[in-house]
Amino acid sequence: MPLVLPVAQATAASRLTPVLELDHTFINLDNLAGQDAGGVTVISPGFDYSLESRYTTLNMSLLVDTETYTGLDRDDRVSTNLDFDAIFNHDPGRWKSTLSTDIRQVNDGVQSLSQNTFNSFTRELRTFSADTNYKDRLSSTIDYQALLRVDRTNYEDEDATNGANLDLSINNFLSGNASTWTAAVATDVTNTDGDRTQIDLLALTLYYRVNSRWQAFTDLTAWKTSEDGSGLGNDQGRESFLLGLAWANRRDDAIRFGLGEFKRTNHSAKVAIYRQLQGWCHIGQSR
Repeated sequence: MPLVLPVAQATAASRLTPVLELDHTFINLDNLAGQDAGGVTVISPGFDYSLESRYTTLNMSLLVDTETYTGLDRDDRVSTNLDFDAIFNHDPGRWKSTLSTDIRQVNDGVQSLSQNTFNSFTRELRTFSADTNYKDRLSSTIDYQALLRVDRTNYEDEDATNGANLDLSINNFLSGNASTWTAAVATDVTNTDGDRTQIDLLALTLYYRVNSRWQAFTDLTAWKTSEDGSGLGNDQGRESFLLGLAWANRRDDAIRFGLGEFKRTNHSAKVAIYRQLQGWCHIGQSR
């Protein structure tokens, strides 16, 4: 199969789309330090621009996230997100590769330096990544997908983090595509100045399509994190259970809401570090 990396096409379509997203999450957190309950509201105005041809797609988006916390001991913050993606369709519908650059500038609110002096604390995060994604069908009802990704993340005034990720998943369509289950395994390895972290993931998701716009879903996910080189020597695990509903129109707009529980454990001490109950509602495009 030849590798296709076209630079320009004779015909291309461009689109500029204004975006407004609203996300509200209820949090009930129970950890070793005690209980914490409240909510966070995120309002994100911005725009998306895309230039599409048969083999190449260029995307650029700008979003400004304003996060407001109520009832939680956390500072409000504002972040600006600038994303650029170049997508190359080597075999349309099956194999594509993506080059991405993301710049995120976070203002963590007003920090008190002394009784009479205040300062706005701003940090910049830059991420560069490249991935290749291949998907195909094993049968009329079973799809599989493989993703290989490498990236480099650099926080301002900190050592850069290099990462590699391998993600394998399989989808099975049941009952005339009304029901779908998805199983995924993934391994993510990162290295920061000699400190190596490996995260192994196992996920199982079940979707039931009520009609052309409504969909119910449940998700079970387990992570295991192993660290070395940091002197911690701890293995930690995380489990989550989510149950929710999603509505979508024929475009990219969607509403998602549901309930879930997150739990983190320390495998060495065999104790739960925290347990979190969460409800959320998201309005806008999926990111």
